[in-house]
Amino acid sequence: MRPIRFYPLLLATIALPGAAFADVTLSYAVAGEPAPLVVQYHDAGTMRAQQAEKEFAVVNGGRLYYCERLDRRWRVVDVLRASSELDQTGLGDVVRQEVKRRSDTVAVTKVTLKDTGRPELVAGVAGTVYEAVVEKEDGSSERHELVMTADPRALTAWNGFMGVAAGHLERIGDVIDLGVAGIRSAKALATFREAGRAPIRIDDRMRLSAMSEEPITPERFELPARPVGLVGGGLSELEKLFGQ
Repeated sequence: MRPIRFYPLLLATIALPGAAFADVTLSYAVAGEPAPLVVQYHDAGTMRAQQAEKEFAVVNGGRLYYCERLDRRWRVVDVLRASSELDQTGLGDVVRQEVKRRSDTVAVTKVTLKDTGRPELVAGVAGTVYEAVVEKEDGSSERHELVMTADPRALTAWNGFMGVAAGHLERIGDVIDLGVAGIRSAKALATFREAGRAPIRIDDRMRLSAMSEEPITPERFELPARPVGLVGGGLSELEKLFGQ
């Protein structure tokens, strides 16, 4: 089962009370990627993230779905359903370990943020520079420079989507790729939420390029096909995973 990139996006629905706006779109330029990462927020149960042309993740009714274009048809995987089916078959732990091994990811045990107090404006959004130290289970660590914002629009969209995605994906393997090795785990995303901040720049790898409150068409959040779990569509993914 290929890591979902978020791009391949993360668990319980998180919304900020009292937001005076509905639709928010965040666009991030990602180093080495031709297309931006676009996160769209309508409400706590209706969101979308996309970077690749033929795949995207959408939260519909509070559930996370991974949508992938295969030739002339779409395959839509209900992530929570797939996870439950893995556990029912007794293969859950085996598959999670294989996903982790193939993602070349070392589990993150702790993320520490230090506020430098230095202001930085990114795409017109005010933020503060933070130093992040990412500690891993193998004893190694990484340091990153992040610009974090408390802007309620960015907080609503980023933490809303990543909160749902992280909770779902953690059950499969906690593999979230934001193009930066240490800042792609549920642990990191939880640290952002606890700090009441959302990232608008991560090193020179990812940078907010635009934020919009323009209305988003409802079609953006619709599922392009009937959702499946492992049974009825995902078994082929398991075969790929184990090289069969």
